Amino acid sequence: MILKLILLVLGIYLVWKGFGLYKKMEAARQEMLKRQAAERNTPVTADAVECRLCGTYFATKPAACGRADCPYKA
Repeated sequence: MILKLILLVLGIYLVWKGFGLYKKMEAARQEMLKRQAAERNTPVTADAVECRLCGTYFATKPAACGRADCPYKA
């Protein structure tokens, strides 16, 4: 009888620890997914350069805007 009681308590303890381990692993997985989503959603930024004649902004290397007096020829 005492053996059954010890096995029951041991079984309950193992199930309790198992759920705790599962919750810890699930929290770590959720944190990893949040970090991955944040890395994917991070916008790529670049310095903008304004054309001194027409005022158009270019992300990196200025390109011709189509005006005859544009300093950035195609």
